[in-house]
Amino acid sequence: MTESDSIKDAIRQFLLTSILEGVSADELTDDTELVTSGVLDSLSSLKLVSFLEEHFSIRVESHEVDAEFLNTLDLIANLVVSKKSGS
Repeated sequence: MTESDSIKDAIRQFLLTSILEGVSADELTDDTELVTSGVLDSLSSLKLVSFLEEHFSIRVESHEVDAEFLNTLDLIANLVVSKKSGS
């Protein structure tokens, strides 16, 4: 399992237990559109960002709290990996 896969798994678990209660893990794929489809609204996006910052010890900038960075699990994992590597 790659670092990106383990990051996606942690984010998936958070989303399924804290934001998307009742949604099956099979319904939340790596490319499920979260922001543009309305799954994540502004409040749930902030909850997600708080989780990312606390769980992965990163800082998400205000301009990164949008669909460009948070729309899919793949994009979110890429953001976390880039922050952890100092990019």
